[in-house]
Amino acid sequence: MPLLLAQAQYDLEGGSSLLASLSGWFSSWLWLSLPILLSFICLLHILKTRQEYWWIFLVLFFPLVGSLLYILVVMLNGGGQSATQRPLSRKGFYQAKVRSLQERLEQTDTLALRAELGEAYLQMQEPAKAKDCFQHCLQGAYSQDSDFLFGLARACYALQELPAALEAIEKTMQSESNDYLLERKFLQAKILDDLGRYEAALDLYDEVVEKLSTPESRCRQAVILKRLGHQEESEALFLSVIRQVQTQPQEQRSENKQWLLLAQKMLSES
Repeated sequence: MPLLLAQAQYDLEGGSSLLASLSGWFSSWLWLSLPILLSFICLLHILKTRQEYWWIFLVLFFPLVGSLLYILVVMLNGGGQSATQRPLSRKGFYQAKVRSLQERLEQTDTLALRAELGEAYLQMQEPAKAKDCFQHCLQGAYSQDSDFLFGLARACYALQELPAALEAIEKTMQSESNDYLLERKFLQAKILDDLGRYEAALDLYDEVVEKLSTPESRCRQAVILKRLGHQEESEALFLSVIRQVQTQPQEQRSENKQWLLLAQKMLSES
């Protein structure tokens, strides 16, 4: 009987030792295989979602660090979408559009494509390139085209070439086209404003501000009114700018922040 108990105790001790050994072996195997497993998962994700290919090299050459970095930067940060599916930023969108238009122009050089390219350059805040595009369009039967002239005027205004901008915008007013008429009049008012022709600018602001009803248009009108001595009217407009911006969604508030700050500054100086 004692012999049987001793044998049982030995078997139990042996079994425990075996379990401990197996557990240690499994833990070691898990730690050793973890980088391989992670890199395999990451590589599948990279290929499936068409991520930038430099991630492949990072994951292959630095399995543990590269995989953990990929998981944190891509997989846990909206990386379930492919690079082609993720929305582009505004700048990225127009950069891609410019490349596409340039490729199309190499195949077929048309005025419509040139004008579209000029518009894209304006959105990217590259007015010099936009000016070249619109000047190229203003030829032959299209030398007085109001859309091309409007694009040229906007490009010249962004470059602060005010006389050229005014000449172009005044030519658009001679056309019978009503396209972007408010925007054209507003641009003309801004050019006259910057040239110091305040009375003429104010007449145009009075005509378009209520219809446009933007913080910029109201604020510009208020600045001229204050400059010309119409204190009460200007203060009322500055207050309306502040209320308008403060009640806008966050994105619009950011876009109109400069007009909010200008209105507040002007009121504080009253």
